[in-house]
Amino acid sequence: MRLYLLLALAIVVSLSTSPVVSAQSDGANDPLVRVLEAKGVLSSAEARAITANASTAELRDRLAILLRDKGVISSLPRSLRFDLSNILQLLEV
Repeated sequence: MRLYLLLALAIVVSLSTSPVVSAQSDGANDPLVRVLEAKGVLSSAEARAITANASTAELRDRLAILLRDKGVISSLPRSLRFDLSNILQLLEV
């Protein structure tokens, strides 16, 4: 009985940690980064640099800083988070 409880606990722990790992590796598949790269706003090297080992919040911060430095968006507080629709409106996609 104790073995079954330990096995169940191990399964629950492994299932609960897998979304964290996949969320960190999904940066390369971020739809906003893909759209900006396809439109030529970002180079493939910039897209890789933004998404490398980044959580979603880090990715958004890096992207906002890069877009500000390129003059695509105006200087905004770093605490301001963007969603896809706001950026696409700025780019008039």
